Formats: sequence, structure tokens, C-alpha cells
Amino acid sequence: MPRLELESALLGAIKQKLMGAEYQQRFADEVRQFMKDTAKNADTERESRRARIGRLDVEIENYANATGGGLKSATLLERLAATESERAQLMKEKEGSGSRTEKVVRCLPDLSVRYERIVSEMERGSACYRRMSCRLVKSCEVSWATSQ
Repeated sequence: MPRLELESALLGAIKQKLMGAEYQQRFADEVRQFMKDTAKNADTERESRRARIGRLDVEIENYANATGGGLKSATLLERLAATESERAQLMKEKEGSGSRTEKVVRCLPDLSVRYERIVSEMERGSACYRRMSCRLVKSCEVSWATSQ
């Protein structure tokens, strides 16, 4: 059998297997888990940023009290400036990320249609599609062997 025919037949068999309901469900589950993890990470980052801003506020107050009490060393003023700069950067990040994530409603696309498109375009040679399909194939090798 010529190489091209063999590759075509192999790709067809893989595509047929990947179009099964089990793999479509696995794809949808992985996308949902990814979105959930991403949201969780964003929440953790926001909380960490909020806590750091609180600590910086205390530091700034301490530096302000020290300078108001007559301490005006170059080092103290540099630390105050650096702390205020870090706080300003964190506030900028907080405003930028908070407004978007709070206002955006996450919508899951029709995952079955997207999955079918990914599988049908496998022959285009996209590395992303190949990695995804190889990962699915490897993760279900045992179930394939037992079902055949």
C-alpha cells in the first residue's frame, strides 16, 4: 500500500474514533476545566494583589509618619517613592483586570461543533490539532484496546 494511502487511511480511522461521543465529551470537559482553572487563578491573583496593596498602604503610612516626624533621609524617601510606585502599578492592574472580568459574561461556544471542526481540520497539519488529538488518543489507549 502506498504511503499516502496508508497515511490517509490512518488519519481517517483516527478522525472516526475522535468523532465519538466519548471524545467530544472529554474535549468539552477539558475546556470547561481550563476555563474554571483560569477563573480560579484570576481570583487568586486579584486577592493577592488586594492583600499586597493593603500592606503597601501600611508601609506608605509608616514612611509618611516618619517623614512627618522629621526623618528625611535619602534612603527613606527612596523607599517611600518605590512603595508608592509599586502601589500605583498594582492599582492600575487592579482597575484594568477587575473591570473586564467583572463585566464580561463567559459564554461557552458550542463545543461539539468546535471539536468537530478541529478533528475535521487535522489533515491541515496544524501542530495544535495534532498535539490535541495525540493527547486524546494516548489518554484513551486502554479503552480503545478493550473496545476492539
